Amino acid sequence: MVMQMIRRPLVPITYPTLMFDSVDDYVAVTQYAGINNIFNAGATVEAWITARSLGESNLGRVVAKGSGFQVFMTSVGGNLYRFTFLATWSTTNGQWRNNTTLAMYVPTHIAVTYTRDATTTDPLLYVNGLAVAITEIATPVGTASDDSAQSLYFGNLDASAIRTFDGSIDGIRLWNVVRTAAQVRQFYGQHLNGAEANLAGYWPGRDGTGTTLANKVSGGNNGAITGASWRTRRKGPR
Repeated sequence: MVMQMIRRPLVPITYPTLMFDSVDDYVAVTQYAGINNIFNAGATVEAWITARSLGESNLGRVVAKGSGFQVFMTSVGGNLYRFTFLATWSTTNGQWRNNTTLAMYVPTHIAVTYTRDATTTDPLLYVNGLAVAITEIATPVGTASDDSAQSLYFGNLDASAIRTFDGSIDGIRLWNVVRTAAQVRQFYGQHLNGAEANLAGYWPGRDGTGTTLANKVSGGNNGAITGASWRTRRKGPR
């Protein structure tokens, strides 16, 4: 007699994530030493996003820290988009855009590594763990601006809520080093414990609740949620 094994259906693993409405939502993280002027000595920013549109004014912000840096949506047309990294300098801000077209409604991991030490230094941009070609939109001029007095925002430019993201943002990480390509590729889909070396801030949605987006890095500030709502997702960092 041949015994047949009964297989149970796979149950998708779901985690909470924050959904932004493209109107007035944002998360604010009060500045603290570990994230101030983080790109001056070299740093990495990462996030999982699922965009539904380009957001408010077609320039929805993913992550922004005043006069430090911004990651935001860039139009391609139809249900496609790119993202732009902006580094703030005293005379002219540097801007670089990824050349790979990305699709709306698809969970996507984006990352930027950059050192704001010289106007000739370019960032590296990553999509789903792989480095992608970029276009320099504007070459920085002047000296690196100081962002130490400004809060960090997710899903918007600042508390004025004029560049709201449309969709979900999760797994936001700030590292105080330039992560290697191998490190970005190896860890982009993993859930971290918050104690990893050089991890300056980590806000995974799965550890947040109510009006708080928890920071798993000891000594770092949590995010205060305004408007954004909790939803569940099936893909993204474990």
